[in-house]
Amino acid sequence: MSYPRTLALLSCALAGIMQAQVQPRITRAIDEASLVRLKNSTHPLAAAQYDSGRADPDLAMPRLILVLKSSPEQAAALEQLLAEQQDPISPRFHQWLSPEDFGRQFGPAQQDIDALLGWLAAQGFQTAPVAAPSNSAAPSARSSGPSTPRSTTTW
Repeated sequence: MSYPRTLALLSCALAGIMQAQVQPRITRAIDEASLVRLKNSTHPLAAAQYDSGRADPDLAMPRLILVLKSSPEQAAALEQLLAEQQDPISPRFHQWLSPEDFGRQFGPAQQDIDALLGWLAAQGFQTAPVAAPSNSAAPSARSSGPSTPRSTTTW
C-alpha cells in the first residue's frame, strides 16, 4: 500500500474517532446577564416598523426554530468529509452519512441540547423532543407564555 493511501486511511480513522466524540460547548449554567444578540440574526420583518402592538395572549406560536452553529472544528471536519466524499481515490468516496451519523458527528453534544431545552422550559417555552442527534430544536409557546424580554433573545 502506498504512503499517501496509508496516510489517507489513517486520517479517516482518526477523524472518525474524533468526530464521534462531540465535546459539550455549554460548560456552565446559562447566565442570563451574559446573553448576546448576534449581528444579522433577526428576521427583517421583526423590525420595530412592523410592530403592531401586543399579541393576543392566546396566540399560538407552535413552531419556533432554534438552529445551533457548529464548532469551528466540526465545520472543518465537515468540509474535509465533503471533499473526501467527492474524491475518487478517497476511502470515503461516495460513503454518505445517515442523518443520525451526520448529527452525531456535526451536531451538538446531548449535554448541550439538554441545557438549552432546560433553559427554554425555564423561560416558559414548551419543548418537544429533539430528534437525536440534531442541531436544531423546535420550542413552542403562546404569546402569553415566555413573559420576559430576554426570552426572545437571538443567540
